[in-house]
Amino acid sequence: MRTGGMPILWPTRAPRETKRCGQHLRDGGFRRLLRPSQSIVNHFCCILSLASGRHGGQRGRHAAPGEGQQSLMIHFDETSFEGAAPLGSPDDVFYRDALDAAGVGTWRLDMATGLCTWDAATSRLLGLPATAREEDVLARIHSDDQEAVAASLDRSFATGAPHDMEFRVVLKDGSQHWLRGIARPRCDADGHRRWLYGVVVDIQSRKQSELALAESRRRLATLIDNLPGLAYRARLGSGGELVYVSDGAEEISGYTAKDWTSGRLRWADFIHPDDRAGLADAINAAIAGRNGFCATYRFQHRWDGDWRWLQERGQAVYAADGTPLYLEGFVGDVTEQKLLEVSLRKAKEEAQKTASKLADVLENTLDRVYSLDAELRFTYVNQRAMERHAGRTLIGRSILAVLPGIERSEFGRCYKRVLESGIAETIEAYFPPSDRWFEAHVTPTDGGITVYYRDISARRKAEEQLRERTERAHSILDSVPQIIWSANAAGECDYLSPQWDEFSGRDHLTDLGDAWVTTVHPDDAQDIRGKWLDSVATGKPFETEMRLRHRSGAYRSILTRALPERDADGRVVRWYGTCTDVHERVVAEAALQESEALVRSILDASPDCIKLLDADGRVLFVNRLGPKAVDLDDASPLIGTRWVDFLKPDAAVIAADALDRARAGETVTFTLQHPTAKGRPKWWDIVATPVNGVDGLRLVVIARDITHQKKSEEQVRWAANHDPLTGLPNRLLFQERLDAIAADAEGSGRFALLLLDVDDFKRVNDTLGHDAGDSLLCAFGERLRAATRSDDFVARLGGDEFAVILSGTASEEEVTAAVGTILSELRRPHVFAGRILDCNASIGASLFPSQGSNRAELLKHADIALYVAKSSWRGNLRIFHPSMRSDMQNRVSMVALARNALKKDLIRPHYQPKIDFGTGHVSGFEALLRWKDRKLGIQLPETIAAAFEDINTAAEISDRMIDKVIADMRRWLDRGVDFGHVAVNAAAAEFRKGGFAENLIERLARAEVPTDRIQVEVTETVFLGRGAECVERALKTLCEAGIRIALDDFGTGYASLSHLKQFPVDVLKIDRSFVADVGRSDDAEAIIRAVINLGRSLDMEVVAEGVETVAQSSWLKRKGCHVGQGHLFAPAIPAAEVQALLARFNGDARAA
Repeated sequence: MRTGGMPILWPTRAPRETKRCGQHLRDGGFRRLLRPSQSIVNHFCCILSLASGRHGGQRGRHAAPGEGQQSLMIHFDETSFEGAAPLGSPDDVFYRDALDAAGVGTWRLDMATGLCTWDAATSRLLGLPATAREEDVLARIHSDDQEAVAASLDRSFATGAPHDMEFRVVLKDGSQHWLRGIARPRCDADGHRRWLYGVVVDIQSRKQSELALAESRRRLATLIDNLPGLAYRARLGSGGELVYVSDGAEEISGYTAKDWTSGRLRWADFIHPDDRAGLADAINAAIAGRNGFCATYRFQHRWDGDWRWLQERGQAVYAADGTPLYLEGFVGDVTEQKLLEVSLRKAKEEAQKTASKLADVLENTLDRVYSLDAELRFTYVNQRAMERHAGRTLIGRSILAVLPGIERSEFGRCYKRVLESGIAETIEAYFPPSDRWFEAHVTPTDGGITVYYRDISARRKAEEQLRERTERAHSILDSVPQIIWSANAAGECDYLSPQWDEFSGRDHLTDLGDAWVTTVHPDDAQDIRGKWLDSVATGKPFETEMRLRHRSGAYRSILTRALPERDADGRVVRWYGTCTDVHERVVAEAALQESEALVRSILDASPDCIKLLDADGRVLFVNRLGPKAVDLDDASPLIGTRWVDFLKPDAAVIAADALDRARAGETVTFTLQHPTAKGRPKWWDIVATPVNGVDGLRLVVIARDITHQKKSEEQVRWAANHDPLTGLPNRLLFQERLDAIAADAEGSGRFALLLLDVDDFKRVNDTLGHDAGDSLLCAFGERLRAATRSDDFVARLGGDEFAVILSGTASEEEVTAAVGTILSELRRPHVFAGRILDCNASIGASLFPSQGSNRAELLKHADIALYVAKSSWRGNLRIFHPSMRSDMQNRVSMVALARNALKKDLIRPHYQPKIDFGTGHVSGFEALLRWKDRKLGIQLPETIAAAFEDINTAAEISDRMIDKVIADMRRWLDRGVDFGHVAVNAAAAEFRKGGFAENLIERLARAEVPTDRIQVEVTETVFLGRGAECVERALKTLCEAGIRIALDDFGTGYASLSHLKQFPVDVLKIDRSFVADVGRSDDAEAIIRAVINLGRSLDMEVVAEGVETVAQSSWLKRKGCHVGQGHLFAPAIPAAEVQALLARFNGDARAA
């Protein structure tokens, strides 16, 4: 059947100006032909472009008016196309009729002549008139598609590529219609592209289905993004990589959807450690059983670091072979309603109905039709179906031969069922031979079946995506416990989910508009309405709490939230919201507030600083005393701050370790020092205890100010290791330090030990008192510290003994240099109470390790060296040498000899006479110590000199001497020997120990020796220092008893004339050092004269000691000295020789 040919006026060139298609393209192509000033042929080219579809084609060029153009009448018949093969064959007519029946328009364009024709179907599809006339076809193309159509035709004609494009046309009634244009260039006998052959196909129905599917996807995405939670898809087997996360992620977690899908974050890292295993087990079990899962767990939110309760529902997505590929689900915040479970079954059913309607729209479009008889032979095939079998005859052939393998496919099985049952079926199945999906509607007909089918591969793909999204939405909705609602742009509620019925006991279909407002508590209604109208007016998100009437009749607290949906211009087009029952939370919060008020009052009354920390150590709470204790005005600098960051570095290390142990479940007690905000140092006794709350692990830190206690402990500790007078380390700390330094220096270390004795300290202490001695010791300690280096160690060992450890000192030369600096500093005069005191020291040293490898050896050798230094001359250094051991042994031997002499009664007093210069007679004797060695005979005191440094041994010797002297006097008296008197020496210590005077008087009384027969010689030191009142009392007691007091070594000490007036002194004895210089020193003679004159003036007897020459005796006699004593007259003699000596000096030694 032939279509009516449409006459077209097409401008052509004279033969001599004819150009090929390429020249047409170079001269402007179809864009030039489509100019409005050209003939209607230009409009046809536009139509051609519309039918051609997606890619550009070739262009033709025509001459301008007046260039030899001629008008031809072109008809669609076998003679219409110049230079082309005739189209009058039966096959051509059949194919054209078939295309027309299928609604496919056809056209052809001769680019050389400019002649073009199209058929009636093309006219119908494009809305063109059936008769030729000037028509602006380009205007029928939608303005957004015109450039793309022209470009596609350009490319097709220029390159030979097919032209295939979908586009819109605007029909006469203003409606838009989707078409698909397909064209391909063909060449002439010379191989040059000359013609364009094309078709135009109606695709309006398919486009409408695609747009409906896209709208459904958009609505679904909007619904998901406005749900109060997040939807996700995670790839299994890759560490839980999130490939999709909805926009609710930021509200749920604090991180955006982009953060989660970037791969930088792992969801599991934010789940509470105690909940991770349970969630993993639930997911694994669901995957293994191909089931869904639901799990509730704690999740740490980014914004505030709090643990929030989340509920996750999901399920796995599997490959065709059953391999799990993805995990999809929804996560909602169920902190307020963790234990609530609300069914969304009705919402799920509504969503399923919507999905079914969408599927129906896609399933009712049939493109291809054929009929089969009972033997499955083709009896009818429509043109659309024949496109897949061009050039083949199907009628009478079996479908099993045409489509091998169909009998084993779903289609073959379906055909068999319909033939057997006579019941129509519609199926969708995959057909492997063509690798495509098809939809088939199979109906029984007389003696066979008719099949309506279409290629739905594209739709299946879209539907699969929709199914995945729908299932995801259903899974999400299944896990949402809230009431879901929506409102239009004006704020009028137009949807309530079925959960409304369960909560309120009312019908969600009838409570739309403002009807639901009647359930709001009267006290809340006005406030809620104001807030909602404000959100509607401003587009701001809506969130508030209100009370709604429950189906039980009671009002329950509800949290309501809503977010706006906006169009491309930002205008609000809809609101999506939820209602969450938070009544239990509100009630619990009220009870909690009351409880917290009580607890806070208790905590504020505590004398301790109490803090509550989260698991990361941030301060969540601090009681009222906390800020005050650290000199803060309020708690704001502490809240939210990591407690360890508030501490100094050293304290922070201790605190951080304690918190780690507390997190592990241990109650930790520790002490640290940390100053207040104002810099006041404080010590704290702290207890850190872990507690488990609803929000997870918390740490309670209780700190008590123990600064006062610590100071007391430090004072006690300091006092135990330091000398209270000088502030220097004492003997205990010195020994610890010496041991430690010796142990540390056992490798290549070197140091020296110095022992120092303050020279003449005893004399200063005894003569000027302990205040002077203490002042001298303090000055000595200060100067010693000043003269040593910072890494040297200085200590006071006791009394007047000090020690110094010189670090890094390896040689005797270095020791000598260091001691030189020390002595120079020490020798500076010290002034006390207007007196200048000498400050000097004798020093003994030992070197580590050459002179001792441990404390005992070093001290022993330094002590030996000190003894040698004191024995030679004072104020000097001696470094230990092995030969010094013999000196020490001599010293020990002296003490041993003295004690042996006492034990074996070998003490022997010898008596040196005192000669009266006036008469030349013996006026009395001084008792001098001697002791008898069984081998060497009588020994001088120097042989046991070391014993006098031992106070106890010296006291025993003094007592023994007095006993011996009293016994000798008693014998002399019994024999009638007139010996005058005997002077005995008494040290200051004997006076201060108390009872000396009374004891001496008692002993004289027992021996019946008159008190005037004995004199007590004392040195000037007895008048000075501590206990002077005891000395005064003892001397007066002796004086009152008739015992005369002699002041020995007068002029060499610190006695003043006031002492001579204060104390009962009868005799002044001039020291032998002055007498020895008579005739050699004017100063010495002047001092002697002054003493003699002083004695004369005070009516005191003056005795000169150490008279060795006649010249000294004569000079003293001339100057008026009363008595002389010395070797010139006689040495000290035993008691047995006294009577003979008296006879020699006095004549008859007997008493008259």
